[in-house]
Amino acid sequence: MTASSVPSCLDPFLAHDPLAPGEDRPAYEALRESLLHTLEPRDALEWIWIQDYIHLTWELQRHTRVRADILARGRRAVLWDQLGRHLKANAPAARLVRRLLERWEARDPDAVADVERRLAEKGFDVSLLATRAYAANLERLEILDKMSTRLTQRRERLLREINRRRAAQAQRLRAVSDTGAPKPPDASLRPEPPPPAHEPETEYLKRPPRPCDAPAGHERRPACPPSHPDADAHHRMPIVVRAEAEDCLKRPPRGGTTNGPARLPAPEAV
Repeated sequence: MTASSVPSCLDPFLAHDPLAPGEDRPAYEALRESLLHTLEPRDALEWIWIQDYIHLTWELQRHTRVRADILARGRRAVLWDQLGRHLKANAPAARLVRRLLERWEARDPDAVADVERRLAEKGFDVSLLATRAYAANLERLEILDKMSTRLTQRRERLLREINRRRAAQAQRLRAVSDTGAPKPPDASLRPEPPPPAHEPETEYLKRPPRPCDAPAGHERRPACPPSHPDADAHHRMPIVVRAEAEDCLKRPPRGGTTNGPARLPAPEAV
């Protein structure tokens, strides 16, 4: 995975680098190529996340260099306080001491031996040099450590999010491959459902009454027997309609009895 394979649509977002003036561009490019090769972004979202991960990693390395520089300046200040503070009035001697300290920072063996000898003559323990440098810059180092902690948390959160997203995608692909279930067809291509096996109840209610549906001549008739063709339709009637029909059968006809048709009264004699 190289920088040339970056999607063209992401160039406005990934073209900027976090380099400060004087920082090593080849070192940054090497770090970027190494992380891209390790993380292998798969889509636009992962490209953006991994680019942020690269910037945070470079920023953490910058904090490491700043921390080392703060401690180096602190050690030099302690050495100057022990060896050169009394030489402020003597400029040539002060310049010699400063050059000696620069060579000591470069770990020149002769300079290191000369500094240790001079410190021993003054009764100063070399092992206390780092302690005093740290104590003199404690507030700056504490602020820098807090910033580094936040950057580390952000970087770890990005990495967890990338891993979580990839794990979810792999789980979905594994579920599809295990079940073998095809993708659902388009709704427009689905076949129409078959017609119902029995006619709807509304159609039954619209039909004209049959001999078995209602009594003939105000004569109570029994319900349709199970063997009758309309027995199934009778039992499929709504409960309320069936109850009303049965109640109608139980009531006697007007002007008569339940045993026969109604009779007119005899005419009166003139």
